[in-house]
Amino acid sequence: MFSRPEESYALDPAGIGRILDDQANPLCQISAGIAPASTVLDVGAGNGILAQLLAARSKKVEIDGVEPSPIAARLAAAHYRCFHHGNLDQFAQGDNPNGYDNIVLADVIEHTQDPALVLSQVKERLTKGGKIWLSVPNVAFASIRAELLSGSWSYSDWGILERTHLRFFNLQNLLELLSSSGFVVDELVYLCRSPFLMDKQIQDYDLDLLSLLRIKRDPLSFVYQFLAVCVPVQEGVQVVRRESWIALNTHLVREYFARRWAKPR
Repeated sequence: MFSRPEESYALDPAGIGRILDDQANPLCQISAGIAPASTVLDVGAGNGILAQLLAARSKKVEIDGVEPSPIAARLAAAHYRCFHHGNLDQFAQGDNPNGYDNIVLADVIEHTQDPALVLSQVKERLTKGGKIWLSVPNVAFASIRAELLSGSWSYSDWGILERTHLRFFNLQNLLELLSSSGFVVDELVYLCRSPFLMDKQIQDYDLDLLSLLRIKRDPLSFVYQFLAVCVPVQEGVQVVRRESWIALNTHLVREYFARRWAKPR
């Protein structure tokens, strides 16, 4: 799927607590929403953070993982019932031949050449009534718009334009992808961040006042990631989509500035 530097997979011991405290993090929302004692497949499991979050919440789920990176797989395997080092199409369901209640694609499909193929593969592994939990970064975030308006486009080591991303999504083409892949969105969560704080910061671009006001006028420009909870389309079953907006906790913003501007003693 993609490759990353080895050091990027290391987990800060305090990382679990920070994610649980950050409502705008998709893994915080996913780990909160997954039902206790259900079955979970974590696709693109990375260093095993989702399994550790679910354990911290005492969800007592049965969780399996799939991860293509050998470095991440070594870190993650101990936290899962069954763990496969490789791609999803090579994964045999093993202990869950009848499928999973929850399949998680947390910031995964943007790294793949064919997201529609990935979605078709996970749909086959769902139980009846099972859900897909899918998060993607929003390429129409305010600071990315500002960068494009300034005539620039550059990749970075993390964030929306992280250099291993192969596909890019806004709200419209995300919903089109899910619909064409046979899914309906049961819940859509808009995960907001400050464009002044991320890897690309809006204040770094020289924009005229009118352009800034146009960006500010669109609430989607403050959405850093979308989290879609999806179910397969069923004939005769209508799903009414629920929507919610989650902003970054203000105390995390204060902590960010405190760390950034702290003077060495």
